[in-house]
Amino acid sequence: MARTAKVGGTKKRVLDGLGIFALIVALLFYLVPFVLVILNSFKQKRDIIRNPFSLVTEKGMTFENYVTAFDKMDYLRSFGNSLFVTGLSTLIVIILSAMCAYYIVRAKNKLANGFYSLMIASMIIRSRPS
Repeated sequence: MARTAKVGGTKKRVLDGLGIFALIVALLFYLVPFVLVILNSFKQKRDIIRNPFSLVTEKGMTFENYVTAFDKMDYLRSFGNSLFVTGLSTLIVIILSAMCAYYIVRAKNKLANGFYSLMIASMIIRSRPS
């Protein structure tokens, strides 16, 4: 059996470890505001002002803020509008993509070849090997 050589050594492991540590720290900085928003959404306004970082409040957790938001923003109508726009735009993209693909496959000219080459080039780009 042939032995495979290890790529890198201690320096590579240390750099990879530092990179992972930096990514974890960045992830925590990124997620903290979202966690605070979710935690504070279950609190009353005075509890948020007094201590926004607390997990337990005097009155306890409440869904009152969600009920108020649901009523004030007319959530069902907004959701329906978003669903309609998303569905319509997806349908338009599918139709236009099919028409473009038909042209690229059938046409034998420089424009079609250029677009085809750009699409293939965009699929070739990949991340660095691990």
